[in-house]
Amino acid sequence: MKEEIGFIHGMPEPLKKWTKQINGKVFTFVKERVGKSGIFFLYNCAQYSQGIRFTSASSTGFHSDRNLTPGEIERLPQFADFIEGCLREGVPLT
Repeated sequence: MKEEIGFIHGMPEPLKKWTKQINGKVFTFVKERVGKSGIFFLYNCAQYSQGIRFTSASSTGFHSDRNLTPGEIERLPQFADFIEGCLREGVPLT
């Protein structure tokens, strides 16, 4: 089988993790192959903040049988809503 980006000998790599900075906040994305057959994926997006008095962590994720690329993962509606919420965090409500 032809090797593709993110694949090792035709199988998706078991874990891929990367970060992306968006409007000054760093988001960590994870794609993990899970399940006995290895054909399901866990997708996760997390954001960690450290202030003078506190440290916070927020994350969201889901399982899917779709093998998505990092670009597709970053544009998922579930993660777009999560990222938007994290970016609004700390902004006074009007």
